[in-house]
Amino acid sequence: MSAAPKDRQPWPMKWIALAILLVIVPYTFLTLHYRKQRSVGRGQPVTC
Repeated sequence: MSAAPKDRQPWPMKWIALAILLVIVPYTFLTLHYRKQRSVGRGQPVTC
């Protein structure tokens, strides 16, 4: 028994790009949101 059939097509590039965006956008938003929130209480500027 073969795990993958021979005629199986790879994912289209638009689905790969969409999956990447669905991970990067929320991660960036949450990281920036909580980084700003944390630094306000300490009074220290955010450094990159």
